[in-house]
Amino acid sequence: AFASEASLINIFNYISDIELTNIVAGHHSSEVLTVEEFERINGTEELREEDIRHNVVFIKITDSYRKNMTDDELYDVIRGVWKNKINKAQFAEYVLGVHDSFVVAVYKPTRWYKCKDALDKLPKHIDGLDSKIEERIFFVDEGYEIGIPIDENQSFYKYKSVACIQKVQRSINPFVYSPNFVENDGEN
Repeated sequence: AFASEASLINIFNYISDIELTNIVAGHHSSEVLTVEEFERINGTEELREEDIRHNVVFIKITDSYRKNMTDDELYDVIRGVWKNKINKAQFAEYVLGVHDSFVVAVYKPTRWYKCKDALDKLPKHIDGLDSKIEERIFFVDEGYEIGIPIDENQSFYKYKSVACIQKVQRSINPFVYSPNFVENDGEN
């Protein structure tokens, strides 16, 4: 009965303009998925620590992610603002936006800023500057902003599962450095 109820609720919500008023989507259920979403989630290749060839920052966007976000909305949410140190973040070669252990987007940060130093570049979802966020950081990917296609490294990381990377899974912080992150330009 619970499975039938959840299926019918999902069907009505998916194919109809009718907004059901159920408090829950049915017992033991999740939202309806398209075939492409199901295949992406259940057939995703895992990204292992040894596969990471760059200085990578994982940014977990659990609460701010919405299904059917535009590319620009996703970019804005992932790029900031974050409570972290700019002097370490500046060595990130790639930023991986992660939702439910799945890499939904990959950016190549051109530059990192403190909020107070780049008011004209703040992400659109930031309404104004206050003392709580003026020291927080965000990045800009100029390549994304002018429409340069993603490179082969971005393609490699995108749509992979990070479920087996314990540092990402165990962190309560949404901003996580890759296990092999080096705070210099790769020179020893």
